[in-house]
Amino acid sequence: MADENLKHANLVFGSAGMAASGMLPTPKKKSKPVTPKAEPQVMVTTFIENPQPTAEAVAEPAPAAVPTLAAPQVVTCETPIPTAPAELSSVFELDTTQPQPQTVPTVQSQPTPVATPTPAPVAAPAPNTVSHHEPQAILPAPELKESARNAFKEALEPTPQPQHGYGINDRAQGVYRELTLTMIGDGMPRIAGPDWSRVIAGTPNLKVEGGYDPDPQQQAQLNQQYQLETNYDDYRGMLSDIEPDLVVVPHQGTKDRYETVKSALLAGSHVISSAPFTQSLSQADELVALASRRGLKVAVNMPMRLDPNVQLFHKNQEATIGELVEIRVFGEMQQASGGADLLVHGTPLFDLVRMFAGRPVWCTSSIMTNGSRSTRDDIAEDPADLLGPLVGDTINAQICTEKGIMVSFISDPKLAHVSGGWGIEFVGSSSVMRLYAADRPVLSLLQNPGRREADLEQRWATWPGNRQPYHPQILDLQGSEAALRMTIDDWLSAIAEDRAPTCSAQSATEALEMSHAIFQAGITGKKIYFPMVNRHHPLTPELRPGPAVGS
Repeated sequence: MADENLKHANLVFGSAGMAASGMLPTPKKKSKPVTPKAEPQVMVTTFIENPQPTAEAVAEPAPAAVPTLAAPQVVTCETPIPTAPAELSSVFELDTTQPQPQTVPTVQSQPTPVATPTPAPVAAPAPNTVSHHEPQAILPAPELKESARNAFKEALEPTPQPQHGYGINDRAQGVYRELTLTMIGDGMPRIAGPDWSRVIAGTPNLKVEGGYDPDPQQQAQLNQQYQLETNYDDYRGMLSDIEPDLVVVPHQGTKDRYETVKSALLAGSHVISSAPFTQSLSQADELVALASRRGLKVAVNMPMRLDPNVQLFHKNQEATIGELVEIRVFGEMQQASGGADLLVHGTPLFDLVRMFAGRPVWCTSSIMTNGSRSTRDDIAEDPADLLGPLVGDTINAQICTEKGIMVSFISDPKLAHVSGGWGIEFVGSSSVMRLYAADRPVLSLLQNPGRREADLEQRWATWPGNRQPYHPQILDLQGSEAALRMTIDDWLSAIAEDRAPTCSAQSATEALEMSHAIFQAGITGKKIYFPMVNRHHPLTPELRPGPAVGS
């Protein structure tokens, strides 16, 4: 049902046109940072030539008032300010309360005004002689001579500074015209999900300078699509040679995700990857810490929290369904069920659970294999070699959050028909909201929540009902590709604004932790508390516990 609702709907995401409208920075190669240049400003410094004071005035050690000066002669000196910011509303007046004989040229008093001479080079005043309180008028830039203008521009040229990670502060100022990008595949053909290459090709301000895939056929497709001339035997060599600003990791599975993302971060590149983020929490923790130390932004493609309808419901949740009491999470329960369903379909929904209900506190779960409680003997590697170790074909789990909201997760093929499929039910004190999870989610509100009648026909209505089309179009992209474009746009905005991406690696790690807690609780028969102490994969051979309690 969710897929049918999504066929005709495409979303226009606000940041899709950021580059065209100027909201995104205008990037360029990192090797030639250019600081935005301001129009030259002029500091007007006033020197007052004083006649010799009287003997009485000299004799006073600390005069209470400034003696009256006879016919002062004013000389105006125009001095360029080489370090002026881009916009100035004023310049600062030289404080003349302290005499500066070594910096002020001698000027003879004249009975009539004289033309302003071209001043000789004047030494810079001491720092304590500049007042920041009394602005004066600025001489307009056109009045400067061309030579002075050029000298001013040269003074503004920045001195190259060492950068930690990769130039995030410079890029946030919009000094790059173009961001270089490389893509790293894993040799797996695309089974499901978006076509990353198509979405990247249509994103402005990105220049694909390299691509690597261990599969020769897919490498040839990359070369043809992006007109690449160089083939690399290893992606590490490509990263070292190109030094890209951005690295895209569209792996189908998590087998090589950790090593690939780590290599990209060590090369100083911002990274975006598919979900789940990694195979273990320890790997995710290390990558999050590495990115933080280097000032790099890592995004994971879990775009449902970016959907404008989801954000609208999150903002108006209490007015729509009342106080949130319970959350029911349903796996796909069709092509996959059990452990694979938990990782692939449960993890992105747990991201929304944390968004609405806060951090988890504890978890219990029951995992079954062929009708019996799962034990360590039932753990097996993913047959598709994508997700690592898996267990169970049926999972029923309960999680309690810090807000006291109970969360359930169910993946049982027998419930696929009656559960409504992959999605979430938000149960409130006055009504229920159903989220049909798909490439772009659809929300449906229960219109008659009272269930006391024996013969009751429930009525659901798409929410919000006044949004036409429900998902406005994003360029020519649809479904998962439009959702991916939202994630990419937010990632690029996060780089420009020096903030965490909305779909951050940290959020992806916390969602993965909920899936791993369900695995560990089910295989041990124990209640698991958050944050988990075991940051390794709970199903790895060296850490697998004995049979579950009661098995």
